[in-house]
Amino acid sequence: MGENLPDYRVCLDQRAELAERWQIWHAEEKAREAQDKGNGINSALIFRNLARVVPDNAIISIDVGNDTYSFGRYFECVRRIILMSGYLGSIGFGFPAAMGAVGAALLASALTVGEV
Repeated sequence: MGENLPDYRVCLDQRAELAERWQIWHAEEKAREAQDKGNGINSALIFRNLARVVPDNAIISIDVGNDTYSFGRYFECVRRIILMSGYLGSIGFGFPAAMGAVGAALLASALTVGEV
């Protein structure tokens, strides 16, 4: 039976494809940042700037909704702890999770992303 299974010890080098997709994603992100539809600041611009100012050791909690989608698409995480609800119907998760993180980790840097 084992002879019919693929050999998972063999790894494909996908770095070139990943680098190409990364460039495409960043080009799309820059194009979206420049869009002005007259409805306020777009999420690509918000999350790019937020990623620049949030400390690397911050704990970020995310509520549910469109902001979660935009966060996942435009916020680049580096050594940050991200708390997300495991359920789509948990509106209001972000703020209490941030408060709990501050209390548990005794950190002053916490951020919550959510809709008002």
